[in-house]
Amino acid sequence: MKMNPEFDLGVLFDESQESVSIDNFQITHDITAINSEMPEYITNYKPWKKYDLGRQQLILSPSGMPEEMLSAFDDPATLRIPRDQNERLAKELRDHGVDDKSWFCVLNYREPGYQHRPSRPIKDQIPEYYQKLTEFIIDELGGQVVRVGHPSMTPFPSKKGFVDLAMLNDRFMLHAFAVTRARFLVASLSGIGHLGSAVGTPTLMTNCVSHPCSAGVWRDQDMALYLTMYTATGKLLSTAEQHDLGVFASQDIVRLAKDEGYQFIRNTPEEMAEAVKLMMDSTQDCQTWREPKSPEQTRRRPNRYEFPMSPRRRNRIVEFPELTRKLIA
Repeated sequence: MKMNPEFDLGVLFDESQESVSIDNFQITHDITAINSEMPEYITNYKPWKKYDLGRQQLILSPSGMPEEMLSAFDDPATLRIPRDQNERLAKELRDHGVDDKSWFCVLNYREPGYQHRPSRPIKDQIPEYYQKLTEFIIDELGGQVVRVGHPSMTPFPSKKGFVDLAMLNDRFMLHAFAVTRARFLVASLSGIGHLGSAVGTPTLMTNCVSHPCSAGVWRDQDMALYLTMYTATGKLLSTAEQHDLGVFASQDIVRLAKDEGYQFIRNTPEEMAEAVKLMMDSTQDCQTWREPKSPEQTRRRPNRYEFPMSPRRRNRIVEFPELTRKLIA
């Protein structure tokens, strides 16, 4: 079934004899590569008709706009909350307990249970690790933590300075507003985790497994902390060595772990805490709620267009070998 009724190109899978529209081909490949079932939101997306999403003049498929190309632009666009919603959303954020006289960070990580999304063993995270990170940010750094996500996430204990917006159902705009006002965002590779770079909020992307130019963040102010990786002989591989090996996607990890005995370990609370301290150092100018960026003036562009564009890594990759070596010591 095609999501877009006006898009007449599709992909036919020989074994299943099911067709999937070409605008879903990239995510379909990713899911089938790890032997997961096709989620309903891909094959039967009812809101497509409800919101009349078939009336496009331009369709950009995932394979036609790879994420790593975002860093190729000198000035990627910055999204903003509509002006007429700012005051209402700010009041709601305060009503939920966020002190507007102090800074806060937003926390988001992938956990199973959101609508029809299937579990993803490589990308699903350990909630207890992020709970410990939350306690570190509040107790040691003096910040507030606002968690966003979905109501199926594992509850955290009540704690002063912790505000859990994840328990609110279907409140994406409030979650997005919180990201725009945060000192920084700590996330894993999930949908809302990409909001940080999109709205210009400095972002620490944890537990990365992706191309270095597309670690879910694409601005100079962002940081990426990759999964810890050991070979079958117990050698710790740096992030650069992981990329030299060609580990750019979840299916790469599945293959290496299954066929070659590689071991992959998620970021520990201690590793994430060290990365957060680096993020604190680079955001000293934000001591209360962040002021959103104003639209920049249009600048003259050179009368040329380079094709193909050359991706470049703009985020800062951080790693802590002394900590990671202790994981299997």
